[in-house]
Amino acid sequence: MSQCALFGYTPAQAAAAVLRVIDVVDGWRQHFAACAVTPADLDSLALRIDAAPLLGQRRTFNPADHVTPVRSPRRRSPFTR
Repeated sequence: MSQCALFGYTPAQAAAAVLRVIDVVDGWRQHFAACAVTPADLDSLALRIDAAPLLGQRRTFNPADHVTPVRSPRRRSPFTR
């Protein structure tokens, strides 16, 4: 998120992309099971993919934290030049 401009994204666009990635990653177990990954391998992967650091990041991501509020243009005072 901190480097989203380098990828041509606004913070709102990057946050939306992160939400799409989270949605895909959250379905990893079902996808891998459908691809015949063994239960032992699923459990091994879960130790990493669903461990506290990564799962915590997915659960606590709030796209509203990355949306820049729209500022209205400043009105010019009629009393200054």
